[in-house]
Amino acid sequence: MSYDTVRKLVEKIRVKIGFYFHAHQLRHTFATNLVIDGMNPYHVMTLTRHKSVNNFRRYTKAADQTAAENAYFEHLQNRGNVKNKVDG
Repeated sequence: MSYDTVRKLVEKIRVKIGFYFHAHQLRHTFATNLVIDGMNPYHVMTLTRHKSVNNFRRYTKAADQTAAENAYFEHLQNRGNVKNKVDG
């Protein structure tokens, strides 16, 4: 499916639901969720056809933040201070 086809479908959906979003948001959500779910970022980058690691980094920021929060709460839990951890 081409980007133009996706863009046209998104436009039809936008009109139907009355909520503005653009096709690139789907790519961003797709990539971010795969990284958060633990998929190798290199593979995600391949799927999204990014050529630059620097451009791809915007998709890994949410995963980095979630991992840092989970590590922090795991550290506290190991010390016996907290029982819950952040869900990705």
